[in-house]
Amino acid sequence: MNKPKRVVFQHLDSVEKKKDVFLIGRTLDGKSVAVKIVNIRPHCCIRMPVGYSKDSFITYLASKVFEYAGHNTTIKWFKDSKFKQVPNIPNDNIPDNYITGECIDGQDILNYNENGSDRFIRLFAMDRYVLRDMKQYMTSKMVDMVDVETMCYATKDTRRNRTIAEKVPNSKYLSKYRDGSKLQLKAISVPTDRTYTLYNDHVDFTLQHLIDKDIYSCGFIEANGIEQNKETSCDIELLATSIKQVKVDGMAPWRILSYDIESVPRPVSNRADKFMFPSPWKDAICTIGVTLQIGEAVELYVWILNCPNKHDVDRTPTLKLDALDSPPDEYRPEQTKVYFFDDELKMIEDFIDFIGVKDVDFIEGHNINRFDNVYLLDRFSCLRNRGVKPLHDHLRDYPIMGRLLKAGRYNPVSKIRIKTFNSNQKGSHEKYKLFLPGRIILDSYDIMKDQHNESSYKLDSLAEKYLGTKKIDQDYNHIYRMWHTQKGRHDLAVYCVKDSWLVRKMMDKLCKLTVFLQMSNVTGISMKDVIERGQGIRTIGLMLRYAKERKPCEYLIPRLVKEQKMVTKTKFNFHTNAMETFEVEAEPASFEGAIVVPPTTGFYKDAVSCLDFASLYPSIMRALNMSYETLVSAETVTAMGWKELEGKLEAVGVRTIPDFSYNNMQLTTVMNRKNPIFVSATTRKGLLPEMLESVLHERKMVKKQMKKILDKTSTGYKVLDGRQLGLKVVANSMYGFTGATTGFLPEKRIAASVTKYGRYMITQTKSKVENHPVWGKKHGCRCIYGDTDSVFVHMPRSLVDGTTEEELMKNAHKMGEEMADYITDIFLPPNELEYEKSYSSFLLLRKKRYAGHKFEPGHNPKLQIKGLEAARRDYAPLLVETQKKMLNILLLERDVQKACDYVSQVVFDLMNDKIPIEKLIMSKKLSRAPKDYKAMAAHVNLALRLEKEAPDTAPIAGDRVDYVIYNSTSTKVSESACLPSEIESGKYSIDVNYYMEKQLKGPLLRVLEKVVDNPSDLFRCTSIFKPNKSVGMMASFLGKRQVVKSTHTVTLKKVKTKSTRTTAQTLEMIFGKRN
Repeated sequence: MNKPKRVVFQHLDSVEKKKDVFLIGRTLDGKSVAVKIVNIRPHCCIRMPVGYSKDSFITYLASKVFEYAGHNTTIKWFKDSKFKQVPNIPNDNIPDNYITGECIDGQDILNYNENGSDRFIRLFAMDRYVLRDMKQYMTSKMVDMVDVETMCYATKDTRRNRTIAEKVPNSKYLSKYRDGSKLQLKAISVPTDRTYTLYNDHVDFTLQHLIDKDIYSCGFIEANGIEQNKETSCDIELLATSIKQVKVDGMAPWRILSYDIESVPRPVSNRADKFMFPSPWKDAICTIGVTLQIGEAVELYVWILNCPNKHDVDRTPTLKLDALDSPPDEYRPEQTKVYFFDDELKMIEDFIDFIGVKDVDFIEGHNINRFDNVYLLDRFSCLRNRGVKPLHDHLRDYPIMGRLLKAGRYNPVSKIRIKTFNSNQKGSHEKYKLFLPGRIILDSYDIMKDQHNESSYKLDSLAEKYLGTKKIDQDYNHIYRMWHTQKGRHDLAVYCVKDSWLVRKMMDKLCKLTVFLQMSNVTGISMKDVIERGQGIRTIGLMLRYAKERKPCEYLIPRLVKEQKMVTKTKFNFHTNAMETFEVEAEPASFEGAIVVPPTTGFYKDAVSCLDFASLYPSIMRALNMSYETLVSAETVTAMGWKELEGKLEAVGVRTIPDFSYNNMQLTTVMNRKNPIFVSATTRKGLLPEMLESVLHERKMVKKQMKKILDKTSTGYKVLDGRQLGLKVVANSMYGFTGATTGFLPEKRIAASVTKYGRYMITQTKSKVENHPVWGKKHGCRCIYGDTDSVFVHMPRSLVDGTTEEELMKNAHKMGEEMADYITDIFLPPNELEYEKSYSSFLLLRKKRYAGHKFEPGHNPKLQIKGLEAARRDYAPLLVETQKKMLNILLLERDVQKACDYVSQVVFDLMNDKIPIEKLIMSKKLSRAPKDYKAMAAHVNLALRLEKEAPDTAPIAGDRVDYVIYNSTSTKVSESACLPSEIESGKYSIDVNYYMEKQLKGPLLRVLEKVVDNPSDLFRCTSIFKPNKSVGMMASFLGKRQVVKSTHTVTLKKVKTKSTRTTAQTLEMIFGKRN
């Protein structure tokens, strides 16, 4: 007998099964839960059509959609080989609940009716399939229908059918063979009565149901229901009678399986020392290493495949792993449980069963989306088909790795689907999605590439940076031979398990799981969408939740259909010797971004303070009440009698984005009614400002809670930290959401207004500082630079001074705070200008490029480098290290002569083959496939060459390419890149002149010319030619050329006067006297 039951669990995944939904999660005591929800009626909204009552329109729509659905299914049968029988064209027996509806009063967020609400109808579909057909029909101008008279078995006499096809326009024949006979029908494109704008249909029906129930994904849910027959592998399974969100502290003890596979490559023909890139259809999986974490406990496992039974092959089983002699970290292979197999298929099946037995929630690994998952499934299919690759995908065998069980014809096998996503944040990119209902894939390669800016995303490099350890050394070309010995199989297992262990340790240290869970809970969308999609889905999901709570009537968000705008272009056709015109899609309209106050370049010995606006763009949107429904026209303002609000006055009225200019230290502001106008919050509180206020308030509360927790490694602290980070990301993404060309709801006027008002506030700050009677008029304070949300103020010694560097900075802190408080008072709340930091010495080269000795309250002083080559990764380490050390000497040690001597020595070492090759390697990221580039840079040309020479291992989009520039016959640097290994092997030689002229000289000169008068002398060398007996990395290039010495004579930069000074006097003038 089915018993009523109540369960509280943390939600993990929402799984669709035909017309129903399962909410999958885990309780605090470790039990997995599946709650089945039935009778879900997905919905969308449209404006109430003129001339219809609710009932008459629903009757009309249901008949049209029912007819269209039947015809559409028939057409699909002819196109899709998976259909097993000829479907019948539907009759008039429409189910009673096929489509139902309710009338509601609402406001279109893009077309707000100032005179009152509009009438809408919310349409409920019988299930998600009916909703799909209904939406397709309502948004299509033409639909394909079947001409019933032509649906027949074809005969020799097809004249009648041809005649009908000639008479009916937009028709086409579809044919299919079945049982030796040819079936034929004709599809006719029929116009619909009209098209409709859909509202609130931006998310799938599972998320829509959670929004309706006010349930946020990955939060705790209380479910009441009755036990039912098992349809999942979860410990507890209920048929829900009610569900609701509940507040529970803590996090469920999730089960995370990190894995890595090793396959056995085949030898290259006639090359005993080289091996091909493995193929799942030919090459075996020899090792599967696993790290399993349940709560805080970590366990190690490995599956080992024995080698084939051949002559002189050691097939001794490996039953345990030995300890490392001197372990460099906490990895202990001797704690690994070993499973040894002679049959590869049984080994893979046992690993897949292990996932189910251990009831795993997350499967993670490094690059598993593109390699491990794909290889494992393809290898399984190959072995199940006795080594033969099926001709068609539907003929392949797939395992069931998710939590849904097979039931009758329902077979939830795990397949990989490749989908292309487009977003402003990530551009167009492919995602490899493994169908794994109830479990989540975490690919550390994708996650790190998406969230971190690294020079290399190889596991070895990431582990060294974040864990202070590395992978076990393993040569790919040794795997084949190792597999054929007992010791080799043991060492491969130790290597493979450590790879899985490194991934788990790194992901745990960076709290990636916690961040994803909290990001999902903050935005309310599924964790899979958080991982795989851009910012747009997060914002629209929140907007739908807030819109339905609006009073006196809810807001409705339209689904915008992108209108393709074409422009005509011409080009010369050399074949026809004439000009030809053609149409291309027009580029989307852009808007002016953030301001950059033109920098007053130079070297500053006085204090330079940085004032920063806290959360500038979200604050502007809140201050001016910027949202879709608060943006109004000048005509509406006149009709409603609204007045322009001035100053900080908050009343019924509007605020217009002003035009402004700043000339001769005077700010001029002009109100232009053609500019965007927003109603005040008193008139109507905007949806976006309301969301921002709520999100930022919660973040403030969360950060207060974090301060109370002393143990920063505790689960509670990690949960709160992940939540505040998620809230921050959501708040900062709302401005971008309005300006996203490919987004859900682009409105460039809002985005442009935010950036324009930001420029206005920066200009206001500059004006207030420079025109202040004391700071600007008396002491000559100037804003020497400003960018987006920050201004840099030069404070002369007459205003801020000190006998020591520390005293100077202490006084600069006080003055910076005074300035910030004074200027904040002129802005609309919640805009706030904050004092951030000061520099005791500051080198400003140009916009976004500066360096200085930074003093920030609460932090130790340090050298900050912004935008210079020393802070970038696309230059050779030689330049990065040289420039960084030179700046340290100039700005911290304050020794100009020492800096010049250091640069001279580096030049000398470069010309005398004393620079290690590691310092000459450059690295650049492929933002797209190499073949898609129009401008061929050095790393792109190298990638294209590697595609031809080694297609299986060549870099792809998203990878970083390491290269050096060699002496080439080409005059183009872009055609002179090679791999570092090709230099070490002697195949090519280093182009020293390139590294001198294109790497060192320019970047270093731009700094030194601010300090010395003739810095180019540092790069002059005298050389003679005599036999060179060295065989170093550059011997083949130098030949008989050998550099003897470099000569330089530099004069310290004279500051403000032409008079001659001693070195000590010049240093004192530039940096100030030191005690």
